[in-house]
Amino acid sequence: MTVHPEAASAGARRRDDANVTRIGADVEGDVRAALAYVLRSTQAKPQTEAEVRTKLQRRGVAPATVAAVLTHARRLKAVDDAALARAWVEERGLGRGYGRTRLRDELRDRAVA
Repeated sequence: MTVHPEAASAGARRRDDANVTRIGADVEGDVRAALAYVLRSTQAKPQTEAEVRTKLQRRGVAPATVAAVLTHARRLKAVDDAALARAWVEERGLGRGYGRTRLRDELRDRAVA
């Protein structure tokens, strides 16, 4: 049996959404949908809280929903600015030899305190 590539990816998305639904079982509709988006997005690429907030705002998500989603994303460790900053410094500072000033500027550009 041959599976069409688009069908396979749609099935994978449904499985991912099902997992997110179980994880986010304690949240309501709009928050659950936005949380599913955030979990998929941050799984693909670690992002700061500010970057996630901006993405949600650009999608037209209500401010109260954004706040609720970020609370849940932090609880699930999908958004963790401190961990991202540590990994950033380790990879770019130790791995690439970037200096303190450059690292600080890059993290500030990504809205990490």
